[in-house]
Amino acid sequence: AFVVTKDKIAWLDLDTAAKIDAAVNLWRDAITTPPYVVPADISTKLRELIWEPVRKHLPAGVKVVYLCPDAELTKVPWAALPGDKPGTILLDDFAVAAIPHAPFLLDMLWPPEKKPTPPTGVLAVGGVPFGGARRRSIDGRQCHR
Repeated sequence: AFVVTKDKIAWLDLDTAAKIDAAVNLWRDAITTPPYVVPADISTKLRELIWEPVRKHLPAGVKVVYLCPDAELTKVPWAALPGDKPGTILLDDFAVAAIPHAPFLLDMLWPPEKKPTPPTGVLAVGGVPFGGARRRSIDGRQCHR
């Protein structure tokens, strides 16, 4: 995993894909199968594997986390992972956004370009005959709807 902040880029070795995939699949099975109860050990294990290493590298005051997951991690509803405090979820701590690919983030970080002159004016159209109007076909003949 890479954690990119304003001040640094950190590379993290999370764990083996096999361990992470197994934990993701157990958790997904628990949240999608009646009675939809996730045992605490499954939630805790998944959080330990994929979130806690990342969390350690987030500066204080961060409110939004952009994630670009890969492989089995694309199946994780990240906002529903256990939060920092017992009984909470990640969405209680952060606004979580999954992005389609890493270069997308670059577009989000650049300040928007200022438009030299913002558009002004209004286009108003009224009395449009939507029903039963005549039209011309491509060959120029009149046709009816």
